[in-house]
Amino acid sequence: MATSIKYGDSLLASLDGGKSATIHCADKVAAKNIKIAFDLKGNVTYNGVSTNVPAGKTATVECAKKKMLYDISISVSEAFNAAAQGRIVSLKDISPESHTLDIKIDHRSQSGFSDVKVIKLGKNLFNSAASQVKEVTYTANVDGAVHTRCGYEIRLPAGKYFLNPYKTDTSADCYIYTYVNDKDGNCRSDALHLVGGAQKTDHYIVTQTTTFTFYYDIKEGDVIYIVDAVNSGLDIAKSRLTSYQYQIELGETATEYEPYIEPIEYPAAADGTVEGVTSLYPCTTLYADLEDSDIFVKYNAE
Repeated sequence: MATSIKYGDSLLASLDGGKSATIHCADKVAAKNIKIAFDLKGNVTYNGVSTNVPAGKTATVECAKKKMLYDISISVSEAFNAAAQGRIVSLKDISPESHTLDIKIDHRSQSGFSDVKVIKLGKNLFNSAASQVKEVTYTANVDGAVHTRCGYEIRLPAGKYFLNPYKTDTSADCYIYTYVNDKDGNCRSDALHLVGGAQKTDHYIVTQTTTFTFYYDIKEGDVIYIVDAVNSGLDIAKSRLTSYQYQIELGETATEYEPYIEPIEYPAAADGTVEGVTSLYPCTTLYADLEDSDIFVKYNAE
């Protein structure tokens, strides 16, 4: 027996013990939580099992040997699908099987998008392994005080982000400050919020060995600075910033660390549509390299 099913479908079939049934998930729709219940003659029910089937792929259900199964009841309770829009979007309810995404870019004052690209990444938006600690100059306080220290300089589209530093060198204590400057170089103390750790002032955070997490509300053109506050001054070789792995992720909830995935760029057509973009498992993050633009994404939708 073979059948093609998708979200909302159900099937009732007979199968003898020792034989198998093949479930084929309909193209375009990857199903999750496919419920499979076994009924013996005499209406005794085995515990149901569930599985996920990527779009266009198959799953096989085998009957126990020496058991004459009367009915196999198969139903799909949910489908992997998502739709999102915004300056930068993240898709998390996705299948391990790669799917093509429907994407369109929009801008309130621009109609042609031939020179625009869509950037695809995983969950982690900061490559701490490849990023170089360098001298950075930033405004540290609302009074305009300017400092130069060793640090990272990070630019992201407007959005809400979490930063989680994960310590890799347990012997190294490190004071880390973080600031946000706007596009004119002014300190944006309102953009930075402490979630875990110890707060030194309203404008920057200090930590030693404690767990700490930062939450940013970034506007277009903002720059995030992560700096070594005490240990190195301007001596890059002595900086302990590299004793951490950093994860910056989109959203309002911090999650487990995921290694950085190198971004892939896709060119947009003149009308803003973008072809050939595929999903990344377990999380796909997308944005356009055009300020104040919106990206509209459909995943696994018919």
